[in-house]
Amino acid sequence: MNIISRIMGVDKTPEDKYKYIWFTMGTACFALATLVMTIVISRFLGEAKAGMFSIGLSIAQWLVTIAYFEIRTYQVTDVKNEYPFGYYFTLRLISGKHSIRCIKRLQSGESYCYIACMYL
Repeated sequence: MNIISRIMGVDKTPEDKYKYIWFTMGTACFALATLVMTIVISRFLGEAKAGMFSIGLSIAQWLVTIAYFEIRTYQVTDVKNEYPFGYYFTLRLISGKHSIRCIKRLQSGESYCYIACMYL
């Protein structure tokens, strides 16, 4: 048993190791794609449009974090199957609904005054 298995208190199979590696690689690719998009847009469209894109991208990533809520990470690491799939699915629906509500508030302009006053 290696040190990670001892710390987590479970026996890991080789498939679990590959799941972790694939998840890490996917997260790294997402971060790299965000960096490349920002660089390309700033080079081709200029500073003003790149600034608008950066603000929109940061808000979108914040809302994706709320909607996604990294539930897949918890589900993959639940090797003892302590929680059924319905638990994770319900949590995903709740976090997605909350994210959509945030998007609607931002579109309606309700949050604009709060955000503008925060940075003045």
